[in-house]
Amino acid sequence: MLLCGLVLEVYSVRTMIIGKSAVENEVKEVTDESSLNELVISAPRSLWMEFILHFSTLSIYTCFWFVARTREFNALSKKKFTPWLWFFVPFIVIAQLIALPKFNNALSELAEEHNVSIWNAWYGGWTLGVVLITLAMNISDKIEFPGWTYLVGVILWSILFTVIQAQINKVKENLRDVTFKGSRHNYTKLEWFFVVPLFPLSLIFMFYIAIDPLFNKQLSTLSENTLYTDPQNIYSLPIIGKGWSIVENGTHSNGEAELELQGPLSDMFFIIFSHGVDESIESISHWRTEQLYDELSGVKCEENRSFAKLTLSIVSHVQCSGRNIGDSVLATVSLIETDKGIYELYGMLSSVKYSFKNNESMMKKMSKGFEPL
Repeated sequence: MLLCGLVLEVYSVRTMIIGKSAVENEVKEVTDESSLNELVISAPRSLWMEFILHFSTLSIYTCFWFVARTREFNALSKKKFTPWLWFFVPFIVIAQLIALPKFNNALSELAEEHNVSIWNAWYGGWTLGVVLITLAMNISDKIEFPGWTYLVGVILWSILFTVIQAQINKVKENLRDVTFKGSRHNYTKLEWFFVVPLFPLSLIFMFYIAIDPLFNKQLSTLSENTLYTDPQNIYSLPIIGKGWSIVENGTHSNGEAELELQGPLSDMFFIIFSHGVDESIESISHWRTEQLYDELSGVKCEENRSFAKLTLSIVSHVQCSGRNIGDSVLATVSLIETDKGIYELYGMLSSVKYSFKNNESMMKKMSKGFEPL
């Protein structure tokens, strides 16, 4: 009996050990299966970091943001977005009218599934704001707006995507059975690689196109269709079109100009130089055209010479067309002979397509109207 009891006891202990081992194995299998099914998505992003990414890349980051978010929506729900197509959504208004409501509906459904209360993006104006800014930016490729409007547009764009990131963060913070990758309060190495140089560069760029022009000192405005006459009665210049003004010397030159005129566009101006009696029309014309060939691409120049209307002196008109960073450029050089030497009217117009075409003839007429008295 004792032997039988001992055998039974050993058998019982062995059974308990085997049972425990089986349970542990089963738990391990369940854990392993659970870990295999667990989703890995990016961690909720600190909002100020999100703003800097959109702003410092001048909204290019938004393209990658859409790709990443639609991938997450596919993983977290039954949506079947094609992430790479969303890369182009920030550029195309028509695509946004279809895509953005779908994006917002997917976010709302995901929030409802996880008992998260978020805003209604369409009626809240988020989608409308994105579409209007995109439309304005597309128009600005054809018609020039004041530089400060571009700064406002990029800031508003960055705010809009920071706001919707806050809504996405709410959903992520309420998810279960997911693993977050990355840090909420730190960029990835790749993001740091872009943010470190691009953020200061974007600030400099914005200052140059949006803030600096606001500090141009306007001395006086010039009325449309009038004739500007030099106070010393040396030359005259017709003022054609609206928006011309006399600005402080050094605005567009090195400060050695006789007179500087600012046109209605940011890169539209005339500068008058006095070259004295030691220079000739030939030498100045050659020097200017060589300078333009060095600075612009696809340059074509033509020169015409004639006698002045009121004197027997020679007048030279040079017109050069080219391109600079994609924009059309017109440069004009008008040279006149006077008793005090050669005077030069140097003009420059650079702008986007329609603004350039609308002001090109105005620049040419003003340049040809530069005459000695």
